[in-house]
Amino acid sequence: MTHINTALTEKLAELTDGVFWMSESDYPWQVFAWETPGPISHDQLLQLTHHPVATSVAEVDLDKFFTPALKEQDLHGEEEKATVKKYRQLVDYLNYNLSDIKVYRVGQSPEIRIYIIGTTRDDNLAGIATQAIET
Repeated sequence: MTHINTALTEKLAELTDGVFWMSESDYPWQVFAWETPGPISHDQLLQLTHHPVATSVAEVDLDKFFTPALKEQDLHGEEEKATVKKYRQLVDYLNYNLSDIKVYRVGQSPEIRIYIIGTTRDDNLAGIATQAIET
């Protein structure tokens, strides 16, 4: 992965620092930027992420994907409330700085790779990626 859009990727790294995607295991987010004009096809995504060509790819709406992470619960303590706040800041930043954002779920249960990819203002691709365990 090429390091371009330094200000964008540095801010994404700051916003995802210490934030984990919750599934059956919690995984950190990784930030990436590619010198590839967007949007991309599923085949291009698999190539850029080094997955086999036959790997399944599903798209999920960004808001729907993040709904569980953005909703504060009555039972949340201070740490959970802080995590919800971090996710709100992250989603706001993604929406402000990237266009044509897509959430891709790559692979099949139990290990799913998640890529949130959008087009930068200079027409490259950038985003964040993580992993989820779902059985």
